[in-house]
Amino acid sequence: MDYQFLEDFKKLSVACPPKHYKPKKMTVYRWVFDDIEAEQNFIPVFYTNPKKYFGKTDIEKCRGLALSLFATQADAEERFYDLQDGMGRKAYKVLGTHIATGDIDEQDGVNEEPNASGHFNHHPVKGHQYEKRFNIISKL
Repeated sequence: MDYQFLEDFKKLSVACPPKHYKPKKMTVYRWVFDDIEAEQNFIPVFYTNPKKYFGKTDIEKCRGLALSLFATQADAEERFYDLQDGMGRKAYKVLGTHIATGDIDEQDGVNEEPNASGHFNHHPVKGHQYEKRFNIISKL
């Protein structure tokens, strides 16, 4: 696959994306800002906040080069509010203000299995155009 962040993956000493990540077709949820076409909505945390990249292991860097997605809207809401407890109002400036949903399929990239909280990392391919395929469904 022609991954969106392939040049950054090549700088790591670990396989990125991990070999156990698989393509899948599913409806997913993501925190976004109120303008669905805003650039920061579909780029990894290490691009929106490069300071987080420094001092991390290559495994952590690989995770930080993925998009965070959730298996259900409830999972996305619960995790946001858990993080907000520690971040306060800053959560809305850093993480997002809304939840968007969209469908991904096998051609969009690879995914880890959702964890117990419904969160999983997704490594997208170039040209995915999620800003045109996702819709905001609720305000956080």
